[in-house]
Amino acid sequence: MPSDVKANQQCADERLCQLLAGLTAVRGGDFSTRLPPGGDPVMDEIAAVFNGMNDQLGRFTAEVIRVAIEVGTDGKLGGQSDVHGIGGTWRDLTGSVEVRVRVAEKSATCLSSPVCRSSL
Repeated sequence: MPSDVKANQQCADERLCQLLAGLTAVRGGDFSTRLPPGGDPVMDEIAAVFNGMNDQLGRFTAEVIRVAIEVGTDGKLGGQSDVHGIGGTWRDLTGSVEVRVRVAEKSATCLSSPVCRSSL
């Protein structure tokens, strides 16, 4: 095998090993892993998609935690998540969190009402 082909294969294997390490980190909940560009157009696109995915996962996770603390721990009602640029399942999950917050808010409002308390 010519040395330039062998060098390209080793580089591709190294990039795949980086990707595997990054995916393993994401599976474990670490969204800080980033893949560097390396000159190969396809692997650079994979790195850009991977890094963007990690950014979205990190923002989504931070917002869910923030709203959960705001509502569940601090008792502040009316909190809403603020995650821009998400779609698909992530948008659905964000909407689901918002619905749960509104239900909790309505329940708390009802419980603080004398009319509601008298009907319990």
